Amino acid sequence: MVTEYVCASSYTSPVDLAHRPRGTPARHSLSLYKLDEKSGQLTLMTVKGGLDNAAFLRSHPKQNIFYCVTESIKDNGHLVSFSIDAATGQLHELERVGTFGRSSCYITLSKDLKFVYVVNYWDSTMVNLVLDYLVNYIMEIYW
Repeated sequence: MVTEYVCASSYTSPVDLAHRPRGTPARHSLSLYKLDEKSGQLTLMTVKGGLDNAAFLRSHPKQNIFYCVTESIKDNGHLVSFSIDAATGQLHELERVGTFGRSSCYITLSKDLKFVYVVNYWDSTMVNLVLDYLVNYIMEIYW
């Protein structure tokens, strides 16, 4: 049986955002939960810091990888890739690259799963990054 996980991204520094969300800033950027498919119950497995304003997540449809972008109008964003350790439910950061723009807010993968596209809202730009499946890392950046 395959374990299903749910990952939640959170704003940790709302003063750096173009918008002002309500509520209290989160203590952790990412929270990973194990999903009990029968009951719908979520069990917290791990939390991850070190990412200011983890704004958007996208999972890879064929690999144990998901991607996260950071959002800030003060600094250029980052695209960060993670894997989940199936035995422990822990997150492992694989790679972190710049998005060459501020307020990174959206990630999508190309149909052939060779590219990842990131939208930078504040600068009105989009960056195209090449994925290398042999090492599961983000490898090159193309404009």
